[in-house]
Amino acid sequence: VGPLWLALISTPFVTIRTFFTLSKLYDLTIVRIALAATVSISLHFVRRSIRSVFGREVSVAFVAVSAVQFHLLFYSSRPLPNIFAFCLTNISISYWITATAARNEKTRLNHYMVSAAVLTFAGAVFRSELVSFAAAVLLTEIISKRLTWKIFAYLIATILVAAVLSIGISVGIDSFFWKRTLWPEAEVLWFNTVLNKSHEWGVTAWHWYFTSALPRALLGAIPLAAIGCFLDSRARTFVFAAITFVGVYSFLPHKELRFVIYSIPLFNLAAAVTVAYCYKRLQKGIFPMLLCGGVLAGSALLCVGFLVASASNYPGGDALVKLHREYNTPKCDLTIHIDVMPAMTGVSRFLELPHQGWSYSKTENLTFADRDRYNFLITDNTATPNQFDRIITSTGFGGFSFDWKTFQPHVKFVDQVFVYRSIRCNADTTN
Repeated sequence: VGPLWLALISTPFVTIRTFFTLSKLYDLTIVRIALAATVSISLHFVRRSIRSVFGREVSVAFVAVSAVQFHLLFYSSRPLPNIFAFCLTNISISYWITATAARNEKTRLNHYMVSAAVLTFAGAVFRSELVSFAAAVLLTEIISKRLTWKIFAYLIATILVAAVLSIGISVGIDSFFWKRTLWPEAEVLWFNTVLNKSHEWGVTAWHWYFTSALPRALLGAIPLAAIGCFLDSRARTFVFAAITFVGVYSFLPHKELRFVIYSIPLFNLAAAVTVAYCYKRLQKGIFPMLLCGGVLAGSALLCVGFLVASASNYPGGDALVKLHREYNTPKCDLTIHIDVMPAMTGVSRFLELPHQGWSYSKTENLTFADRDRYNFLITDNTATPNQFDRIITSTGFGGFSFDWKTFQPHVKFVDQVFVYRSIRCNADTTN
């Protein structure tokens, strides 16, 4: 469903790219810009709701806090099911925010129902972990005593109807593309939760979200959000839901930041309350606002550091581009084998040039005999294979260092990916 949306809004621009016979890499750029724009629009829904409930200053502060969080910006253009779901959870959150401030039951009910319907669709179609997010929101509203039995009954009915319709859409579309009857999120939920096999993808400590993932994602918003909870009881409501969701999800052994990215706008809302509070009291003293500005500036600097590190994390793609550049007009068909690590660090089909005589393989667990069938090997193996010569070395991010004499930070790069050429590839294959 998500890729269909991206295809719909990207196709006109991809058609223009095709007409001018530009590199396929532009298609990737177009699609990621389209997704980033979709995320931005969804965050605008949140900002608009914040303005209607908390005021203009808080809504502006929300934008400022969000703009200096690298991981939020980084993930916003990554075509992952979590990010498609993130767009919808933002819309759901926006209606939840306005529902909490509604002055009459009918308006509150309408906003609750829209929020529940959108969140149900996101969970059924994109990410089943949103069941935990919905449960956290529901628990928060029960504790706050904003839910009457009438509203609760309508919410359950809305969720059931939305679930049936959403599952029907997901099964219909995904079954068509996968060529078998399929509800993807049911299989994911069964594998990760019921069978509890998510550990097969890696295990992280139960506290990882709170001690590593969220601190890196939120940066300076953490202390600001903590203060915001004391300044405004409404902010505590949303932070409580976020912490509850992350806490529940921490029980699963496999953890990634993208699994809890839906909580970030809630923390940012509380942080924005602090920034707006300091701004409104500038006449009483400039120090609190300077402190907030310093925290945001520090987040911006860290954001730049993360950007530098991230830009250096694609040695696989860099190696493939260098290989194409060195052999840009091959006189015979050339075959490339791509190992797992390069495939995970930038190599994608958008970089492939099949029409220029190149063919690519990502077959795993190669034997020595299989390896000899290729003209080039792109791998992270530092040992030069027999009958091959190393021709390209691609570096990647190796950490930061600080020179105290010059008081300057430095980025360290290490050799990570290597291109080996078979000795059967002689000069006749080059440009």
